[in-house]
Amino acid sequence: MSSLTDIDPRDTRVVHSARHYAALQYLDQHAAMYLDDQQLLHACTVALVADHQVPDAYTAHSVAVAALAEIHSRTRPAWIDISLSTSLVCRVIDPVSGQVANFTAAELIRIALERAQAITGATPDGEAPRPPRCIN
Repeated sequence: MSSLTDIDPRDTRVVHSARHYAALQYLDQHAAMYLDDQQLLHACTVALVADHQVPDAYTAHSVAVAALAEIHSRTRPAWIDISLSTSLVCRVIDPVSGQVANFTAAELIRIALERAQAITGATPDGEAPRPPRCIN
């Protein structure tokens, strides 16, 4: 007799854990098929909505990003120091190098826009494309 039972959809912790595990499995199995993390995240988001009953793409993307962060932490264990971060400043710790970086919310938005522009190739106001900025 199997000891496996169906997940109770009312237990949000178990549902969240199951979705997170499904995202980890997908990312581990399909990482080699994609050139960059954004493509991989998009494919994982689609798979979570289609195959794992995640109700919307926004929630699925959040689950996929959390899973990707966990995978990245295996090789680069950087973390955000939430005790010293605020709503306006994010403090990031790299325990391998011992470096600490502080980013304002405006800097994080700029980095996100640069990433989006690098992916789409679009530039604001017809400016010449900028080379991608390394955040590591």
